[in-house]
Amino acid sequence: MTSIELKKPVKPFVQVCVWEGTLVATEGKETTPEKIEEFEAFFVERFGTRVQYIAEIKTGPNIDGHGNPVKGTGGRNDVFFSVHEEDVGKFAVPRLTVGIRWIEDVLARDNYRHPIYPDGVFALCSWYCPKVRPEVTLAGTDGNVFNLIALVSKEMKSAGLGEDVDKMQRAAMNAPSYEHVMAVFLEYVDLD
Repeated sequence: MTSIELKKPVKPFVQVCVWEGTLVATEGKETTPEKIEEFEAFFVERFGTRVQYIAEIKTGPNIDGHGNPVKGTGGRNDVFFSVHEEDVGKFAVPRLTVGIRWIEDVLARDNYRHPIYPDGVFALCSWYCPKVRPEVTLAGTDGNVFNLIALVSKEMKSAGLGEDVDKMQRAAMNAPSYEHVMAVFLEYVDLD
């Protein structure tokens, strides 16, 4: 599948959900701001939950054991949206009554064996996703540990991992050795 760029949700809308086989707009028509408002209002009325629409994505075909597309699969419309952080707890169980899943459950390695979504969907995960993990090149840079922390911090921010920068910096600053600092970096980025 091709890659797409999706707007990553920002606080306070933090938990991304997938509602499989759902349309916000009438099939074949464009999703309008009015339809998005209706969609978001539905969740407030039905579940008392604030949500923010992200996108509707048509799935690609399932892939058989030989790597070939399975005829008659794909083309399902799935809606991606995020839930307000204060509403995640109260929405956790009721969402299951209509088949809504956390994105982490949909894209977990054991559940997601074949790519039916474009690569850009992985950027919506709240946990480490190999597709969006930044790669940092240390070769040819000043090996001073403070310089390296600054370099890794910059790459993390560029990759949308700014929330984790302070945690990484504290762990690296408290590491007892240079090797431990490298181990801290590897928790957040790939080193080249």
